[in-house]
Amino acid sequence: MWVVLSLFSAIWSAVANVFIKKWTEKIAPFPLLFILSVFNLPLIILALLFWVRIPHITPVFFILVLATNLLDILAYTCYFFALYYSAVSVVSPFAAFNPIFTTLLAIFFLQETPTPIKFFGVLLTVFGTYTLHIADAKINVWAPFKKILNNKGVKLALVAQLLWSITPLLQKKAVFALSPPSPFFTVTVGMIFSALLLAVFNYRKSRQYVPNVRQHLYLFIFFGIMTILSFTAKYTAFSLQNVGYVSAVLKMSSLFSIITGGVLLKEGRIKERLLGGSIMLAGAIIVSS
Repeated sequence: MWVVLSLFSAIWSAVANVFIKKWTEKIAPFPLLFILSVFNLPLIILALLFWVRIPHITPVFFILVLATNLLDILAYTCYFFALYYSAVSVVSPFAAFNPIFTTLLAIFFLQETPTPIKFFGVLLTVFGTYTLHIADAKINVWAPFKKILNNKGVKLALVAQLLWSITPLLQKKAVFALSPPSPFFTVTVGMIFSALLLAVFNYRKSRQYVPNVRQHLYLFIFFGIMTILSFTAKYTAFSLQNVGYVSAVLKMSSLFSIITGGVLLKEGRIKERLLGGSIMLAGAIIVSS
């Protein structure tokens, strides 16, 4: 059961990237982030009122949730702009850098030394980025790396992954600021915080996009429902199986994104990107293990 739930979440994540890529052609990335959060809100509030058990809340919980969601908003904004500037099949494999950034942060802040196998995983991931554009090596041996480093979308995706390597640390502290600890309640409240924070900066800007939303209203409603179902499936899978196993399946979303980018958006060089993405995924799983 946990495999089905994890695969559903990973596949929807890949499909969601296609929706976001298409929508950013007509709606600016930052207002789009707010619009999508609005369509998530009804189900989130219902879950909070009727499904999620409300624990005892300490004052520090709200501080941690606020800090987490400010970073989360910044990360999502970078990622939405990354999809705006670059192909889905180029941006999505860089999710593999998330555990690498976590490992690097652990070195500097927790004085943890990575094992040789984790170091190999880092090297494998870096090699994978090279193979994303390995055909360009015919021009110059360093051309694949130059192409990646000169890609605006990739730079923004890496910033997003760096921020997403920090937010779980704050989120974990927020979970244990509750009695009893409740990951689902923490994330649910966090999503409400995010919507409110985004409203402060985006409400006026978003009004100009109302006609675009009305034109595709059913798709936006569908997106909101599927996002909540995916979120629920992911956390249910975590409750049924070892976190490492579930995370390994969820990481496959980067490969699914390359496929959806090729099939649905007609992006090129898909075989090359699947090879690079597969190597990067293997490296990420090794680093996470």
